[in-house]
Amino acid sequence: MPQESLVYFGDTAHIPYGSKSRQAVTRYSLEARDSWPRATLRPWSWPATPPRRSPWPKSRTPFASRPGVIQPGAKAAAEATRNGRVGVIGTEATVASGAYAQALKKCGPSLQVFSAACPLFVPLVEEGWWNHSVTAQVARHYLAA
Repeated sequence: MPQESLVYFGDTAHIPYGSKSRQAVTRYSLEARDSWPRATLRPWSWPATPPRRSPWPKSRTPFASRPGVIQPGAKAAAEATRNGRVGVIGTEATVASGAYAQALKKCGPSLQVFSAACPLFVPLVEEGWWNHSVTAQVARHYLAA
């Protein structure tokens, strides 16, 4: 979009967003928007996408939202499954939202979707512990079912 003037805002002060409530993420998003009132902040994916009806005056800069990673991820999983079963792991907020399950059902109504919140994965990855024995133990615990 060469004609667009965009500002990307990366909020590292509040990550990971997946463990925050929708209200907190919306508040952080509005604070970011207000810090650059003439900027269009992109991209937003759930849970940062504000409600359809804007809570701010029309003269203010709107948020630009897009499907984010949910729809493409669901499509890829639906195409990859060989047995009609799909496992979804994510933060507590992502799993609780049911967004992936809904998107997967749109891709294939007969798909069986199994979801598990894995909140410790984020800090383990941030520490670089992807091959650590603690990570394997946490994964076994989360994914036992």
